[in-house]
Amino acid sequence: MPDRTLLSAIILVCALGVHINALAGTGHAFKAEYEVLVDGKPRLETSIEMTRVNGSWVLNSEGRGTRGLARMLRVGSNEISNVEWSNGRFSPLEFHHHSKVAGRDERWSAEFDYAADQLLLHHEEGTDQFQISPGAWDPLSLTLELRRRLAAGETDFEVRVADEDEVDTHHYRASASTRLHTDIGCMTVIELERIRENSSRYSRAWYAAEHDFIPLRIQHGKTGGKDFDMRIQKLVIDGAAVQSADTCQP
Repeated sequence: MPDRTLLSAIILVCALGVHINALAGTGHAFKAEYEVLVDGKPRLETSIEMTRVNGSWVLNSEGRGTRGLARMLRVGSNEISNVEWSNGRFSPLEFHHHSKVAGRDERWSAEFDYAADQLLLHHEEGTDQFQISPGAWDPLSLTLELRRRLAAGETDFEVRVADEDEVDTHHYRASASTRLHTDIGCMTVIELERIRENSSRYSRAWYAAEHDFIPLRIQHGKTGGKDFDMRIQKLVIDGAAVQSADTCQP
């Protein structure tokens, strides 16, 4: 039997690929492509595209296993989030998740009704209802809010995030800016870490300050367990490829 912990982590990394954020103001169309390393070895590819449709924005992510166990088990993930720009921030309207491993499908979705202050989570076992206020995001629109907070200079904050049949509170902490070498050049980045108390799991990401905090690298894993490292391969914003000639040399 395959390692179920590994399979869950692979699905999570496919989802991590969707944690991209819109650009400044009311947003820009873009597409980002990533390679995912598992314990240092290429195993998956993931991408996300943000487009404007009928006055609102749509985030669409795709992830798939390309090598090793991830390919053998036909790992795949797709997430779609419809968001709107209002009151100086992006707010999610609806979200759909579909992932699969070895032919087994998992689906869930979220509906955000701001007039009723109601968040509905639809999953295999039924529907759960939560209050939206003081704010809630789905896993795909999450980084839209993270981008806004980083742009505002916040360094320690919490965000409520829908997760299949519950709403979790994530605690984040940002570090000082540094330089990061990537396949699209050397970039000035802010490292953002999710803080977990009494846990051996870790999640951290490096956001490009020069490109309004689009994440260039996301790392997730467990101390003593598997390490998943998602790295930018290509970034196109409003039809123009992003590439820096800087090589991070001193």
